[in-house]
Amino acid sequence: MERRKGLRVALLLTLVLAIALFYLLGFHKYFTFSYLKQNHARLLLYVENHPWQSPLVFMGIYILAVTLAFPGASLLTIIGGFLFAQPFATLYVIFSATIGATALFLIAKTSLGQWLEKRFFPTIQKLRHGFNKRPNSYMLFLRLTPLFPFWIINIAPALLGVQLKTFIWTTFVGIIPGTFAYAQAGRGLESLFANPAPPTLSALLNPEVRLALIALSALTLLSILLKTLKEKIEHD
Repeated sequence: MERRKGLRVALLLTLVLAIALFYLLGFHKYFTFSYLKQNHARLLLYVENHPWQSPLVFMGIYILAVTLAFPGASLLTIIGGFLFAQPFATLYVIFSATIGATALFLIAKTSLGQWLEKRFFPTIQKLRHGFNKRPNSYMLFLRLTPLFPFWIINIAPALLGVQLKTFIWTTFVGIIPGTFAYAQAGRGLESLFANPAPPTLSALLNPEVRLALIALSALTLLSILLKTLKEKIEHD
């Protein structure tokens, strides 16, 4: 018992230290739109000169960010769409997000579960009924609709008894539409950065961004349909 408690404390301190160092060393500044705008040419050149290494570096950063519950996953997805062609950008993000989410799920399930449940008790209770009734459908719904932060949906299932295989496949499948939409939006940034003139409405609504807006609209419609399913699950 004491050994397990000691392991829990050590892991918690490691995660807190990792997150603190992430911010203290200024790494969070690299995940901003302003940094991307100032350094987009350098980043594209690195990707061009390192066609094999750059996806691995990007995926490694993405996995670490998701594992540490960093709140910039959407921006990272847009950056991925900017740096890499489709469908590779979407695939890199889907695999990275699933791996990082699974790592955080396992951390919550094995070592820090009790502490996390106390810390996020109100939010966990909101999700308990849905997971108890239909874990597969409810998990897929939560992945498809951004009702809660991504990292919460990585932790809550671990505390509510969701099986690992259910968590993995629903995460992988559920994040596909949103990932594609955000990555496609990233494809539209290149034309904006390449033009020194102030962005016009027509430039902002280039084909890549139009496709992203269509995808986001479809995702919104899907969210409405799934919300109806959620209400049905909760009232069963």
